Amino acid sequence: MKILKVVTVLTLAILVINCGANTNMISDVELSKLHTSDRNFEIENDWSNPLNMNRINLIDNPNYVRMKGDSVSIFLPYFGTRHMGGGYNSDNAIKVDNVIKDLKIKDKSGSSQLQFTANSSRNNESYQFMIEIYRNGSTYIGVNSSQRSTINYQGKLTKWQ
Repeated sequence: MKILKVVTVLTLAILVINCGANTNMISDVELSKLHTSDRNFEIENDWSNPLNMNRINLIDNPNYVRMKGDSVSIFLPYFGTRHMGGGYNSDNAIKVDNVIKDLKIKDKSGSSQLQFTANSSRNNESYQFMIEIYRNGSTYIGVNSSQRSTINYQGKLTKWQ
């Protein structure tokens, strides 16, 4: 009889958690907004995955990707190897506050992918970004740099309009 009660409680707990998770679903119509100039969203990352290193928890560390139209503002902490440029007192983060270039948007089953390039506003570093936005609000960001090793981030949408 105790086993039946435990199974019932666990089943109810799983149902409650799953129902709560589905309230943040993004519709296909909302994802189609990425194809217009009305793009307006913000991403906050929970994890950083540097190349050849363990993943790093970013909770309580400031980081964001803010896109509005054809402009992007990005601040992502960077962990990895810098191949050239920089030096002492250089930025240890990926910082962009600029217009995006070469935007490509691909619709996938259950997600949309944005690919674009942008330059740092402070130095000659250029970045290639790949942002995947899933229907459940989770995100994946891949960053290739002209001066640093590849890194990716996992997070969630915090603003969507």
